[in-house]
Amino acid sequence: MNASLRSATLTLVFGTFSLSAASLDDLTIDTSGASAIIKDCDPNASGTLIIPNTIENKPVTTIGAGAFQSCPNLTSIQLPTTLTTINTFAFAQSGIQEITIPGTVTSFGNFILAQCASLTTVTFEEGITTIPDACCGFATSLTTVNFPTGLSTIGASAFADCANLENAEIPDSVLTIESFAFSGCAKLVLNNLPPNLQKAGSAAFRGCNAITSVDVPASVSDLGPILSVTGIREVSAFSCCENLTEINVDPTNQTYSSIDGVLYNKQQNVLIQFPAKNPANSFTAPTTVIAVGNEAFCEISNLATLTFPEGLTLIPVGCFKDATSLETLSLPSTIETLAPSSFLNCPNLVSITFAGSAPEVFTQQGDDTATFNNVPQTAQAIVTPANAASYGGYNALFGDRLIVTSPSSGFSNWMATFSVGSQTEATDDPDNDGKSNIIEYFLGTDPSLPTQGIIPTTQNNSTYSFSHSQALNTEGLAITYK
Repeated sequence: MNASLRSATLTLVFGTFSLSAASLDDLTIDTSGASAIIKDCDPNASGTLIIPNTIENKPVTTIGAGAFQSCPNLTSIQLPTTLTTINTFAFAQSGIQEITIPGTVTSFGNFILAQCASLTTVTFEEGITTIPDACCGFATSLTTVNFPTGLSTIGASAFADCANLENAEIPDSVLTIESFAFSGCAKLVLNNLPPNLQKAGSAAFRGCNAITSVDVPASVSDLGPILSVTGIREVSAFSCCENLTEINVDPTNQTYSSIDGVLYNKQQNVLIQFPAKNPANSFTAPTTVIAVGNEAFCEISNLATLTFPEGLTLIPVGCFKDATSLETLSLPSTIETLAPSSFLNCPNLVSITFAGSAPEVFTQQGDDTATFNNVPQTAQAIVTPANAASYGGYNALFGDRLIVTSPSSGFSNWMATFSVGSQTEATDDPDNDGKSNIIEYFLGTDPSLPTQGIIPTTQNNSTYSFSHSQALNTEGLAITYK
C-alpha cells in the first residue's frame, strides 16, 4: 500500500470513530432491583447516547451520582420517560450540548449539569415543579432555558454565573427564586417578576447587567436582606446590576416600598438598594433612614453626591463597591463603623465629610477587606477642629487612606477653580480690575479676567458700592450691598 492511500485510510478510520454514537455497552447498569439504575459511563464514550425506557425488562428510573461526570466527548443524551431520579453531579462537567429533562423526574440532586462548558440549551418538561440547587452553575455557554408552566421553585445558584444565558422566561407560576439563582447572568433579560412571587433571595439577580427596571409585586415578602436595622445581613436580590435604573414596588406590598425608583423597607427606615444606573447625580436619603443594606450603592455610575441623615450608624459591607461615580459623601455624627470593603474601588472619590468623631475602620491594605481599597490617594476626610484629634489630627491618614483636612469655605472651593497663581486670598485682585476676589465671588464673576460693566465706586470694610451701566446707554444703576 502506498503512503497516500495509507494516509487516506487513517483519516477515514479516525473520522468514523469521532462520529460514532455511544451505546449501552458504555454504561455500568445496576439491574439487581426492581428498576434499572445507570451507575457510570465510560469516559471515552462519545456522540449521542439514547437510554431506553427499559433495560432487561426493568424500567430505567435513576441516574446515579456522577454517572456521566467528566465525559467530555458525550454531546447528547436522550433520557427515558420512565426516569424519576437524577442524582448529584449526574451530568456535571460533561460535553453535553443540549438536554431535555423529562417531566417524570420528581427527585433531583444538586449540581446535575454544573460546569458543562458546551451546554447551550436545557428544557425542563411539564411536570417538573422544582429546579435543584446549582443545577447548571457555571455552564458558561448556556444561552437558553425552557421552563415548564407549572414550575414553583428555582433553587439556590441554579444558574449562577451562566454568563451567556439570555433566554429564560420565568413562568407566572413561580413562587420562590432562591439566593444567587441567576447571579452573574449578565445577559439575562428579565421582562417581569412572576405576579405571585413570594421570594427572590439574596443576590438572586446580582450582576444581571441586562436588567434595566424591576416591578416588585404586592406578594413579595423576601428580597434578600434581613430587615432588622441592627443586624442587616446578605444583599438584595438586585445588587450590583450595573444597568438597573429603577425598582418600583406595588404600593400594597406589606414588606417593601420605593421612592423615585429606590428600594426601601415598608417603614422606609432601611434603604435596601439604590439602582446602579439611577439617573440622579445627587441624593439625600430620607430623614427616616437609619440603616443601609449591604451593596446598597454597588456599581453606581451617575450618583456623585450623597448625604445621609442623623441616626445612621453603619456603612455596611460593600456599600459603595465599584461606585465609580461617587465623589462626595456626607456622613452624620451618629456613624460608628465603616465596614470592611465598604469603599472598595471608588476611583473618583474626592472627600467624605464626617460630622462626628472618628468611626471604626478596617485597614488591612492589600486585600479587599480594608474599608478603603482602591480609592484615590488624594481623597480627603473632612472633619471639624473639635473632632480632628480622633482622626489622628490634620494631615494624618484616616484608615490608612483619607487625608484628614478641615472644612473648606465655599469661597476657597470656588477660588480653586480659577488659575490665579498664589493670589487666592479674599483681598487679592489678580486681574487688576479694581474688584477683589471676595467681591468677584459675591458677584459670580471671573477673578482671573477683568470684569466688564461694573464700575467700583467706594469700598468701606464689608460695604462695597459700585455702578453697572445698563444696555442701550441708559442711565447707570447705583447699588450698595452689605
